[in-house]
Amino acid sequence: MTTHTVFFDEYVDEHHPIVGGKCASLGAMTVAGLPVPSGFAVTTHAFNISVGRHGAGAEIWSYLEGLDTSDMAALSAAGAACRQAVGDHGMPTDVESAIRA
Repeated sequence: MTTHTVFFDEYVDEHHPIVGGKCASLGAMTVAGLPVPSGFAVTTHAFNISVGRHGAGAEIWSYLEGLDTSDMAALSAAGAACRQAVGDHGMPTDVESAIRA
């Protein structure tokens, strides 16, 4: 494990808050010996570092502020804009290196 990734076979329950529910389940199943493809989770720490650079976080919040969560078209558009912002701003070299490793 790095601060940026958690491999499923290294998962412990304390990782749940930083890997999310789906990856926590995959990690728990892997550790229990169930047949799960090998893999890893990118942590919330890595995400926060990535969106914190070059104003990506502020840009994302601008799309979410005041969003009508009952308007599916607005939610879809905001989601697309957020994904684009994350992609446009890229990720720090150390996060990319951890993911590639």
